[in-house]
Amino acid sequence: MGRRKIVKIRKAGFKSVGRRLDKFVDDTCAKAEPVLWDEINWVIDIARLMTPVKTRALEISIEKAKIYNKKGNKIINYGLSINGSVRNPQTKKSVREYAEIVHEEVTPIGHKNIGVISQEKDASSPYTVGGGFLTRALQITKTQFQQLMRKVVRDQVTKFKRNAKTLATHYLNRHK
Repeated sequence: MGRRKIVKIRKAGFKSVGRRLDKFVDDTCAKAEPVLWDEINWVIDIARLMTPVKTRALEISIEKAKIYNKKGNKIINYGLSINGSVRNPQTKKSVREYAEIVHEEVTPIGHKNIGVISQEKDASSPYTVGGGFLTRALQITKTQFQQLMRKVVRDQVTKFKRNAKTLATHYLNRHK
């Protein structure tokens, strides 16, 4: 009979630990999300400063994106995208195709040169205007983003450890 009681305590203890781990993951994600959106906004601002200018449609088309699982009920990734519904006011075509060409083929990444308006923008921008604008913006922000995310996770782990220690002490005191 004593053996059965021990098994029940262990089983309940593991369920409790599992719930606490699930809560840890949920809490960590909740703490990380605003930091993530701030960083994505920063990347967007920098990428817009780097985009070549023709009609400003390319700048406007850079936006935040959430990618959901197949069921559509859980976010599995955050990032940037080029909004395909933004149209070039001159050609009335979607900016998406133009964005791919500019990103891959315009200097400093590709072989095509930027136009006169983009050269003027480049002269006053703290960043080089041209191709690879999304990739280069991500590279600029990468180190700070990694540091901020590490801090969020480290703070959550510290909180989790503190709560686990308190629970363990409470449990041991109750079962002396």
